[in-house]
Amino acid sequence: MATLGLERAINGGEVSTLTEGTTRASARTPATRASARTVPRKRSRPKTRFLIAGLVIVAAIGYMIYAAIESGSEYYATTTELASMGDKAIGQQMKIGGQVLDGTAQWDRGANSVSFTLTDGAKNLPVTYTGTVPDTFQPGNGVVLEGKLGADGKFQANSMLTKCASKYEPK
Repeated sequence: MATLGLERAINGGEVSTLTEGTTRASARTPATRASARTVPRKRSRPKTRFLIAGLVIVAAIGYMIYAAIESGSEYYATTTELASMGDKAIGQQMKIGGQVLDGTAQWDRGANSVSFTLTDGAKNLPVTYTGTVPDTFQPGNGVVLEGKLGADGKFQANSMLTKCASKYEPK
């Protein structure tokens, strides 16, 4: 394009350069404002945005609750489940739970250990635990043990948790 005869026009405070044979409307002219209105512009509604944001937040909170519960809960086997595993259970680190059978606890204070029989009502399992025995350990109470089943059929526990009695009885 030839730039012969350049003119400067001032429209509403804006300067635009016109070349020969061309016309250009300023950004503030009524013609450009009308053409801008004819192009449909989609606007997302604020209610939709808040709804989507709320759903994302609820989903995130739900996932965090699920993950916390899943990581905080641990499964322990019963003596019946351990017996049904057979030879697969020998030497495997696992948790088992049950009741201490009355009259079976034998203390060895010098070795800081206790031997007892664990039961779930159906199967009995001899247990030897070496370590600090919790104060609430007593026959008839529930315990959760972590350890390994020996080839001799005795469970060698290296960790013991006792369940609290459901009702308090003063001594």
